[in-house]
Amino acid sequence: MEAKLVVNDVEVVLGHEELDVISGCLSDHEDKSEILYELAKSPSSLVRMNVVYNDAMDEKTAERLIRDTSIDVLRGLIQTSQAQKIVTDKDMERLIAMGDAELLCNIAEKVGDFDACDVDALCKMLVAQKDPQVRFRLASNSDTPREFIEELIDDVDIDVARAAENALDESDDVDEDDDD
Repeated sequence: MEAKLVVNDVEVVLGHEELDVISGCLSDHEDKSEILYELAKSPSSLVRMNVVYNDAMDEKTAERLIRDTSIDVLRGLIQTSQAQKIVTDKDMERLIAMGDAELLCNIAEKVGDFDACDVDALCKMLVAQKDPQVRFRLASNSDTPREFIEELIDDVDIDVARAAENALDESDDVDEDDDD
């Protein structure tokens, strides 16, 4: 990646450290989306992370970053509304197969927010995860379909089972309020 700073026809070549600082200082205004797309091509994961955390990142840039190899970039990306609009079932299968507990927890917390994903298929993959933190986050998410909450009531981890029980109790309370 070639990066330059030009001020009044004076040009300076920038390295990854300067790009990291500059990319972290860019405003969240939508006119920055094109430069963010270019910065998403940086070999520096720090620069790409700054792109992820900039609200001006558009869906085109999210599509580029969803195939990133940096787990830190992916952990942040999956929490953005831009990524939640475009991530596919195939993308999710790849992300879940990575087995990163923090990434899996982030997915479980947002399970109902992925517009292009089959929620049931996603929950099925998350319920099967060995890490109880992932199942706990899934059980605690009000967007998790009832059938998966019911499955988690019998979880081997008591905290997961309690979270599922609490979720069902809250769901039943809401249902009773709706009947009134």
